Amino acid sequence: MTANDIKNKIEEYNNCQTQRKWKMNENEIFYENQYIRVYRLDSSNKWTGPDTMEKMWSIIFKPKKSFISLCTYQELKKVLKIRVTKVEKGKFIGNYGIRIYGMKREPNCEIVKMILNFIFANNNL
Repeated sequence: MTANDIKNKIEEYNNCQTQRKWKMNENEIFYENQYIRVYRLDSSNKWTGPDTMEKMWSIIFKPKKSFISLCTYQELKKVLKIRVTKVEKGKFIGNYGIRIYGMKREPNCEIVKMILNFIFANNNL
């Protein structure tokens, strides 16, 4: 699988109007390796115009060691709007989030695990 395969899967998955709902679910996904332990999967909405909005996905995690220099993460950054940022408020303050911008639908476990498996594939796990 390549970064473009992930991008194409997300585009196929996102082929709709932006959903106005949002989610915050701690029990939806379990993922842990030598780099991260995922706590929660969130989404939020942002108005981009008078009648348009986009969604941001957040994979909230506790860092074990840095992964932002992994070539797979860097490949993904070339094709998706993705960043790792610190959680600054709420229950998981002090942890981090893998933020994916410009989405339209709510994330599900399948697509999130696909993204995480790509980032951490073949990285001495």
